[in-house]
Amino acid sequence: ETGKFYASPLPLDGEYAIIAYRDSTWITSEPIKLDQKNPIQEIDLKFAEGIDITGTITDPNGKAFPNADVTLAANIRYDGYENAQSWGRNSGKTKTDEDGKYVFKNVNPKIPGKYTIRIEAGPDYQNVQMEEIPITKKPLDIQMHKGYVLTGTLIDNETGWPIPDAFVYAEATEKNGKYGDYGSIELATDKNGKFKFTNLDNRQYHLYLGDGQITNDNQSRMNYRQFNINPTQQNDITLRIKLYEWSKLKPRKPD
Repeated sequence: ETGKFYASPLPLDGEYAIIAYRDSTWITSEPIKLDQKNPIQEIDLKFAEGIDITGTITDPNGKAFPNADVTLAANIRYDGYENAQSWGRNSGKTKTDEDGKYVFKNVNPKIPGKYTIRIEAGPDYQNVQMEEIPITKKPLDIQMHKGYVLTGTLIDNETGWPIPDAFVYAEATEKNGKYGDYGSIELATDKNGKFKFTNLDNRQYHLYLGDGQITNDNQSRMNYRQFNINPTQQNDITLRIKLYEWSKLKPRKPD
């Protein structure tokens, strides 16, 4: 309740920094050197008034995009220090209102690092990641883009029957630190083994199933659990699956 903190024990002959945050407000100390001559250091940190980051998110037609998850992330790095480590964390999360507006209050523009805005829109739209956003009073407006659709069917390799109630996962092979490296399946496979993704972007993805091996012939030279595909080049596939013995999934005899 007095705002005091104590960081110990820390190895001597090192340089450290104290990083503090509250909601969307961050503050960092200058680098602190600890050695035999100066084993104890005392510092004070003060949360100063920052800048509110505001903006409006719209759909491809320019209409308000309500109820989208918007996250502000901070990545701290002290440049010029040989062994400096990068440290990042989500610093705030909010949802757009009925007019598509969002706000992050009191964002400190003077941290040694950068801020990133991430948007998880849900079905039908690509996720967004905007790196090194400017911390100014000018609104940061963002327009969403429709996601690419990928549909498919899971077939049991032994019986040829569809596999219901399974979750297929899509992981981007070219990540580049982007948000949305994983596509979200709409629902578990239906009684006919059908699945659907609607929020993929123009990248190649690994498809895999935690309960079994993908055995498609054209994937024989690849990792047996993965299937590579670009949703802009192919949007309907059939995956033949060899289920693990421990899997609770069961093929379903067609009607």
